[in-house]
Amino acid sequence: MVSHDLVDAAINAPGATHKRLRRLPARVAVYVLLAGVLFAAVGYRQVLARLAAGAGLSMRVPGSH
Repeated sequence: MVSHDLVDAAINAPGATHKRLRRLPARVAVYVLLAGVLFAAVGYRQVLARLAAGAGLSMRVPGSH
């Protein structure tokens, strides 16, 4: 597991800070990217669904059944 502190340190490192506000916070984007690499065989839609389920959220992923 990658800690929030480590992710925040990487995001806030000189030259790495995001410059505009996005709908998906930078920390969440890092976790989605890491999960996408770890679970490449299932594709990003299922990665998002699994991350949401792991966070106790329910979400309908477009294109999934």
